[in-house]
Amino acid sequence: MSDAQKAVIAGGEAARDSAASLAHAADDVINQALRAMAARLTGQAPEILAANAEDMADGQAAGLGQGLLDRLRLDPGRMQEMARQIGLLADAPFPPELLASAPKTSFGGAIYKMAAEDPGATFRAVAQRLSALPGGLDFTGTPEGLARLMTDWWRAGAADGFTIMPNVLPGQLTAFVDHVVPILQRDGVARTEYAGTTLRDHVGLPRPATPWAR
Repeated sequence: MSDAQKAVIAGGEAARDSAASLAHAADDVINQALRAMAARLTGQAPEILAANAEDMADGQAAGLGQGLLDRLRLDPGRMQEMARQIGLLADAPFPPELLASAPKTSFGGAIYKMAAEDPGATFRAVAQRLSALPGGLDFTGTPEGLARLMTDWWRAGAADGFTIMPNVLPGQLTAFVDHVVPILQRDGVARTEYAGTTLRDHVGLPRPATPWAR
């Protein structure tokens, strides 16, 4: 195992161990941690960008798909935006400009309603309420891990289909198509072609008799 792999594993284990206590910490402790994260991203941006450039070169040499490479690529603008968004999760109020442009239906409407009901709500308070909405599963991991999760659920009868909601477009959607779908197809979980041209054909339903049929 390389030093880089050991460092990633150690960092992940430390994050896992601290997650439970941080989740129940006081707001000022969480806000302080978030501000420190944003400051470190900004202060160490040159080192992070240099390491990312090496990772990108290794990824291209290893044949990673363009979608995954786009997701992994960092630049000064992305670094600045990451730091800004982490800072928003501290005690900053919900940005009014987001409310002005938010759609008023479906999920966007839910965000608008939550923030409008409590004008003093912080960005983090709204995000916490949204992340607790039922019906979704957040996944972070490898294409193999996601494919295995979907396959296990489907074969166990826990789901008969999935709605994929990437939080970064188009990069994560492209990565899913390029790296997860081929695994599902290889394992016989996802089709490789369609049997017909209609939804009835796709799900194997017979076509009912009709007096207008010719």
